[in-house]
Amino acid sequence: MPQVEISLCHFHMKQAFKRAFQGKGLAAHIVKVLQDIFEQQANALTEDSYNNFKDELSSLAPPPIVEYLQRNWWNCPQMWANFLNLDIPRLHVTTTNHFESYHGKIKTLLHSKISLSEALLLLQKYDSHLLQVATVITTVESMKRRYNSKDSDPVIGEVYLNVTSFAARLILEQYEITKKFSYSFTESANDIYELKSSAETVYHTTSKSCNCKFFVNLKLQCRHIFALRKHIEAPLYQNIQCDHRFSRN
Repeated sequence: MPQVEISLCHFHMKQAFKRAFQGKGLAAHIVKVLQDIFEQQANALTEDSYNNFKDELSSLAPPPIVEYLQRNWWNCPQMWANFLNLDIPRLHVTTTNHFESYHGKIKTLLHSKISLSEALLLLQKYDSHLLQVATVITTVESMKRRYNSKDSDPVIGEVYLNVTSFAARLILEQYEITKKFSYSFTESANDIYELKSSAETVYHTTSKSCNCKFFVNLKLQCRHIFALRKHIEAPLYQNIQCDHRFSRN
């Protein structure tokens, strides 16, 4: 599948970066500083910010570490740098830890003496239990976010009112990103605007749709729609017709 995006696990990124310092004779506090800068670089929302952290690492790290970074990380930022992946819906997944935890737990349920049908039944029961627990947790979280935020930011309450808790978290992540960017708007035709920021490519957006990967893949309101609706002085959030799996209606 050549079009599949590859995203590196953030936990294992940190582990690999930490191992790179072993045997280099660097003081522990220096290693900690460099690790913190690298993590900030990974989470940077703009290319300028990413490059600033890169320059900082280049000036502080010894030449062998800079060479390591160039060879293993800086030559493939699309696999780990946040600013290049803002359009990709990661569904809150940045590590493989939860998969590894799940596999570890199901291994305790299975053994060589049970039949295939028994194994499948055990897995089905276990997955049903996990789904029930997740439903309770997300419902409680949704209620807290919706009612605790109702007075301070009506957008948050409106989002939680119309879509599932999971979808709301995705939308509100986009909403928060919107606050960190400044866009220029050029109206082209049929209420379609070209949105451009210093950190992103040009997107073609209306008050209800966008050609970014986030909207195309999920049909949920993206940061570009939020920005445009603010620009045209429309209500910031509109319950766009979304997939049934995300709707509370």
